[in-house]
Amino acid sequence: MDILSAIHGVMTDPISWFLMVVGVCAGVLFGALPGISTSMGVALMLPFTYRLDVIHALILMVSVYCGGIFGGSITAIMFNIPGTPEATPTTFDGYKMTLKGEGGKALGTAILCSAFGGAFSVLMMALISPLLVKAALNFSPADYAAVAFLGLSAVAGLGHGPKEQLKAILSVLLGLLLATVGIDAITGVPRFTFGSPALLGGIKFIPVMIGAFAGGEVLRQIESRKKGLMIGIELFRKDVTTRFPSLREFLEIKWTILKSALIGLGIGILPGAGATIAAFVSYGVAKRSSKHRDKFGTGIMEGVAAPETANNASTGGAMVPLLSLGIPGSGTTAVILGIFLMYGLQPGPLLYANNPKLVYSIIVGMFFANILMIFLGRLGARLFVEFLRLPYYVIGTTIILLSVIGSYGLDNDIDDVWICLVFMIIGYFMRKYDFPVAALVLGLVLGKLIENNLRRALIISGFSWSNALLRPLTISLILLTIFMLLWPYIKALRSKEVKAD
Repeated sequence: MDILSAIHGVMTDPISWFLMVVGVCAGVLFGALPGISTSMGVALMLPFTYRLDVIHALILMVSVYCGGIFGGSITAIMFNIPGTPEATPTTFDGYKMTLKGEGGKALGTAILCSAFGGAFSVLMMALISPLLVKAALNFSPADYAAVAFLGLSAVAGLGHGPKEQLKAILSVLLGLLLATVGIDAITGVPRFTFGSPALLGGIKFIPVMIGAFAGGEVLRQIESRKKGLMIGIELFRKDVTTRFPSLREFLEIKWTILKSALIGLGIGILPGAGATIAAFVSYGVAKRSSKHRDKFGTGIMEGVAAPETANNASTGGAMVPLLSLGIPGSGTTAVILGIFLMYGLQPGPLLYANNPKLVYSIIVGMFFANILMIFLGRLGARLFVEFLRLPYYVIGTTIILLSVIGSYGLDNDIDDVWICLVFMIIGYFMRKYDFPVAALVLGLVLGKLIENNLRRALIISGFSWSNALLRPLTISLILLTIFMLLWPYIKALRSKEVKAD
């Protein structure tokens, strides 16, 4: 009865609908702007909740959350610059579709798959939340480390050949190396700081992402002048209408969408895993299980559908540990946790018992926010396309300016700006010599997660590798990781044998 009361309360409340519309639109805008992450967007909307009751405040925040995850795909498809980290895999095929004159179709695919993934995860969250929470609680530190390794292997396996694979692995290793900078979380010893107080907290992910992706891409386009982004601009000027895929096209990739939704939901439940890992893993799985695996990276719908379904499906998953255990499943849900505390509420088992209407109102609000995204996402994409009508020197300058502002706005720290500028140059050279920036960034993001959980597993097991790793789930994930890393080489050897015959 509580869920029915919540559905009736939200559907008949004009304020809730207004806040969902405002939240989704704001989220799409924040997600589309490089440098403004979803968690930052939710934080920026906090002042607007001060005069709202707790239900309305949380409906607004979860709507921003849902819209922001999708919004990153707009710049990923248009500019080859992911507005959010989780939109990075969308660039692999989304931008290629833009270059082929199918940018409108890529955006339409992203909108539909984002809405489906988000709505699916919310329904699953409401139906099987207790079972999912129990499964997540059974994960050991070694399992968390293995899941993170699986995410890295998905990035490293995106290359179309052994040379590209090697470059991806080197980029991942560089990211993992950068993740060791700062104070050791276990021993408290500073590492690779070179006496700089700015590096004691480690190299922050957001300035690196902004600089390497946004700044590096702009510098590369300035050098090439007539390639890449400028081609995308000209094509989008001719094709500015977002076009949804036909029912036949949608049904052709239905299994990819369903698998990606399940992957996003499952990974989203794991605290610290998040939408970025879900997007990369789902892209890698979709590529290896597709009949058109050789076309991935050339601009196909499947390559857009997989990451966009998964990263939005992770939103419902990330809310499961927050609502059920009081543990945020992502950076954005950590901000949402702050809103609960601001109202004197502690998420967890008692919240379900003492305030079920609030819990189910959040679930209902998230569901309808994802449905609204089908309409508002199309409108937001269309308005953002108008930005493309500006000359490139205006666009490039604006992106650089937003990159610097976004880096500084993270903590009002000038050191973040310097990190951003340094990684603009690093990102430029990586793009120039075909080293995947995405692999470096994901290595940086997952480095601490891998290291800390692996070391915890060793401490718990008495520093015995066999006791730490010889668990069925851990072994399965490790074997899957090894297979994904070796597959490009196996494929290359098989091709050579066929040619020799």
